[in-house]
Amino acid sequence: MAADGRFELFQGFIYGILANQTSREQFDRLRSMRDNVNWDREVERRELFDRLRDLFWGWNERLPNLRDIFRRDEMDWLLAEYVKTDDAKSPPHPILHFAIAAGYRDEPELGPDGKPSSARRTTPLHQLFKFCTFPYWNFVARDLFQIYNRFDVNYADERGRTHFHAACKYGCNEAVRRFLESGLDLKRLARETDPTVIDPPLHLALDNQNEEVFKLLLKHGADPNSANEFGETPLHEISTYDGLQGFGKILFEISDERNQTLRVDARNSRGLTPLHFAVEYFQPDTLELLLNRGADMSDFVFPRDCFEDDEPYDYKECDANLIMAYRMLEVIELLEKKGYVMDRTDGFMIVSWMQRYFFAVEIQDFDFWGRHGNLVDRTKELTVIPSLSLYDLIEMRSDEAKRLLAHKDYHEFVTSNEFRQLPHKFREDCLPRLCEKMCRKFFWRWALEPLLEFTRQRLPILCCEKIMNYLKNEDLYTVFETVEMYGEDYFVEDA
Repeated sequence: MAADGRFELFQGFIYGILANQTSREQFDRLRSMRDNVNWDREVERRELFDRLRDLFWGWNERLPNLRDIFRRDEMDWLLAEYVKTDDAKSPPHPILHFAIAAGYRDEPELGPDGKPSSARRTTPLHQLFKFCTFPYWNFVARDLFQIYNRFDVNYADERGRTHFHAACKYGCNEAVRRFLESGLDLKRLARETDPTVIDPPLHLALDNQNEEVFKLLLKHGADPNSANEFGETPLHEISTYDGLQGFGKILFEISDERNQTLRVDARNSRGLTPLHFAVEYFQPDTLELLLNRGADMSDFVFPRDCFEDDEPYDYKECDANLIMAYRMLEVIELLEKKGYVMDRTDGFMIVSWMQRYFFAVEIQDFDFWGRHGNLVDRTKELTVIPSLSLYDLIEMRSDEAKRLLAHKDYHEFVTSNEFRQLPHKFREDCLPRLCEKMCRKFFWRWALEPLLEFTRQRLPILCCEKIMNYLKNEDLYTVFETVEMYGEDYFVEDA
């Protein structure tokens, strides 16, 4: 062996001795820190937890077997403290990832039959229910399932919340799959769970917008009509929130495959059906699905709740008002196609809401192209519908636009990449004009009769329509509001 080879061998031998010595020193320090703690005193446990931060961050040698140092209940406490103190902003305590890297895995207490002796136990996974900021905690839950990786036992805390609930709530797809493959009985879980404490698994998957978990649950027999503490089924949830439209199709498809009857008209504790929710929260896609699946409209009344909040929607994108107005118009159109007859009270309520939230900002008509003259050529080339450019639409009067475009045309255009690539300031100025034009037909529809009453029926309909052509939606609303406020008799001359 060459001299340089012998030197490298000797050098490696010395490094190995030093590394083992360093590793032993760190191991002994860790054991000493643990042994000097009175675990009955919370203040001492917290001091240890804080001291472990620096030790684990600086650990640079072979990782220890934590089971040789800490008891199971001690590791439970340290990991639970990690969950309690991690705020997802400051650098996290290293104990969770240190334990995973060191190969620490939870081992349950076994009975004479070799199976876990009890499923009643509170672990750090249960602590997540108190500290549930999405989506960060999804990653924490998945990491914890690397440690608490027994799926033949579904640990439940004192309130009945289980590891399986945590897996559904925090999007731990693999954990959900392994629980189900291990024979978890979903019907028994439903019987043993108090819905006032934790939502059913399907609801938890919807909260996380997790399609994979949602499908797994349904295919393994989860009750598609399960209800939470408010009596709301998955269909109620789907009809409420944005981003869940696709879940409705999944729910119907898998229920059909399994020959399960889906209660389309299930009522919650307030007597409201998913149909009411889809209308109240302006979910046209879900509403169409419900109507096509036979939702009952025989006693439907347009809900008033959606018009009662001071600020019902908080969208930051500049196209939010137009998109929400589109959704409202689409919902109304779907209802009327199925036979719902809107009365004047409905019309006034919706027009009032539109005026309050969609047209609160005054449209600055003066010098629009003076502010955006550099975009004239570009907007002339950008078509909203065939043969109609964006430039022409902006210049067009609202009464002309209402004859050429449907509300779907506006929505399709403003959500297109071509429009969203225009400068933000231009879109901010342009969108109120487009929203005014899109809602024109609806305002017109409900303003004609009040205008006739306002003029004491002295003007013929054609004349009133001529006048309306030159009024803004705000003006039409003022006429409507005045007549509704004072009543038709107020405008009738004394005999």
